[in-house]
Amino acid sequence: FEPVKRLLQDPRVKKVGQNVKYDLAAIRDALGWWVEGIHGDTRLWRKLLDPEAEANLASMGELVGMGGHKLEADQFITDFVKNTRSAAAKVARRQEEEESSGQTFLIPNITADQDAEMRLSGGDPYALAYARVPRSILLRYNGRDSVVTSLIANTLEGQLAAEPNIQRIWDRVVGPASTAIARVERWGVPCSVDSLNTFERELTLNQALIQKRLSVYGNVNWGSTLQLRKFLYEDLGLAPQGTTDSGLPATDEQALKALKAQHPAVADILDLRFINKMKGTYAEGMLAHIRDDDRIHGSINLDGARSGRTSMTDPNLQNIPRKDSPEGKMAKDCFVAPPGHLFLQADYGQLELRIAALLSGDEEMVKVFKSGVDYHLRTAQLISFVWGKKPEEITRDSAERTGAKAFNFGIMYGMSDSSIAKNANCSVAQASAIRQAIFGTFKKLAKWIQEQLAYARRTGVAWTVWEGCKARRRPLYRIADMSEAGSRGRSTAENSSYNTPVQGTASEFCIASLVRCVNLIENDGLPAELVLPVHDSLLFVVPEKKVLSVAAEVQGAMTDYNWLCGVPLEVDLEVGKSWGSLSKIKV
Repeated sequence: FEPVKRLLQDPRVKKVGQNVKYDLAAIRDALGWWVEGIHGDTRLWRKLLDPEAEANLASMGELVGMGGHKLEADQFITDFVKNTRSAAAKVARRQEEEESSGQTFLIPNITADQDAEMRLSGGDPYALAYARVPRSILLRYNGRDSVVTSLIANTLEGQLAAEPNIQRIWDRVVGPASTAIARVERWGVPCSVDSLNTFERELTLNQALIQKRLSVYGNVNWGSTLQLRKFLYEDLGLAPQGTTDSGLPATDEQALKALKAQHPAVADILDLRFINKMKGTYAEGMLAHIRDDDRIHGSINLDGARSGRTSMTDPNLQNIPRKDSPEGKMAKDCFVAPPGHLFLQADYGQLELRIAALLSGDEEMVKVFKSGVDYHLRTAQLISFVWGKKPEEITRDSAERTGAKAFNFGIMYGMSDSSIAKNANCSVAQASAIRQAIFGTFKKLAKWIQEQLAYARRTGVAWTVWEGCKARRRPLYRIADMSEAGSRGRSTAENSSYNTPVQGTASEFCIASLVRCVNLIENDGLPAELVLPVHDSLLFVVPEKKVLSVAAEVQGAMTDYNWLCGVPLEVDLEVGKSWGSLSKIKV
């Protein structure tokens, strides 16, 4: 194996893989070292070239005349899973007998090894399937995968070279991130089993209290859409708030929130839904993912969103609710730093608004950010005449600041005046006045938005930006659909014409900063572990005595970009023993 090892460790020898971070992690776990010299990732190349395309190897095999190359192994795995599930059912029945009798039995037609493996796997046959593929099939499967990856790489590399903008974002951001993410996943997020169990018990208690209050309405399955619809609109006679695609009264979260004022039971139904999700996803759900090192090593995906944002699976720690709610705080407090260490969270402040200022070149927006004052407060003061007030009468806690904040963020997502009015708790007429006043103040921003919309209508795409150049392309196929049926898709595409450059470019900064911080840790000996990216923030585990020095290095790495045209980036820093109990610090 030594000649192969030397090739894999030699950074001068270029390597290409499919979803390469997975292979890096597998080799690191099995052999104890990292592969160097990663040149390309066919999955990420495919997604950069065409974000809407399928990028799994089975689909891409069709591009190079190798369609169906996985069928032999897939058929074995399908049969194995079917047979194993049947056996697992027998295991479950036998376990019940064992618990009642206190004895251990083997199941007929299942070997002792298979019985032990199925017990360990929790009855999940996919946890065993690949280990059971016969060697002859396995070697053909691996060989075909390697050939297909090589052929696809040759094809995609040529296409990448023909598009300098996309080649640049690969070389400067996405490529380095594909290897950095493997390090982040390996470090993993420390998580306390005891805290999760306590969290689960608390949720079970709250669940029982809500169900008791709802029990006065009879034996209703609150998780059944049919029964819930009958209860709300027939039994209680509430006025429907929206309809489904099939024309039935809606029972989704938005509809229920609108119904809260009509009957007190609706608030309990909403709370029960929330508690059920927290229990299933973030209490019981996370327990299964804690490994022997007391950490959760989820999968962070660089191709998870069309705008370029990362996503996460197995489990998704990026979508844990904010610590504003008691349940959200309890969920995050289950993540506890090891002895002698603290969590450090570095969070970009108002990043998307700063990117909007950068891309539009709006001097008034830049001036506000340079002043260092609260952007939403300053915006509210600039348009204070909307409320008939003087600028100095508007404070940080005022309703006017809330209205300006709702619009500042809403504008980037194409929110209507009615939606902004709902978020800002003001009238639609006021929201319309706020819109006109803000666009009247930030004239270049308003002009830039119209330019992006016109460009997308003309070309069918929107672009993120990196180092002053086009970077990542997003197709907007519905932008020209003028039919009545296509109005929703067209509206979404129109909003994406200016939201994608803003949100996507902000994401490029987050990914580039992740790479910088991993390099500081791996190459410069920064005493930290970067354990999780969450949208506009990075979460680290840091020795307690090194927090301030690490925080200063991280803050510098996340803000020191030399092409920002005077727009300052800001990073808020928080530290704490648990993720849900962080306190702000300054360095």
